[in-house]
Amino acid sequence: MKSRKCRWCSKMTERRCMICLACIKDRDERNRRIDEGLAAYVPPSKRPGHRLFEKPKRILTEAQRAGLARARAAKKAIGL
Repeated sequence: MKSRKCRWCSKMTERRCMICLACIKDRDERNRRIDEGLAAYVPPSKRPGHRLFEKPKRILTEAQRAGLARARAAKKAIGL
């Protein structure tokens, strides 16, 4: 299998899920500590690497907004 970057830490891995073993072990250890009450519970939406993790919203500059408006208008003009 071809080596690719890990989805969570960017290290190279050959795993099909594209998550390296180190990240999986860290996640399992963190979950074990939460289950035992040794670590504070963190909801999935706040855990980096979790499939439900909510990334911070990207803030667009005025120039980017203007460019998007122009692109939308051009797309609408040609009928796409």
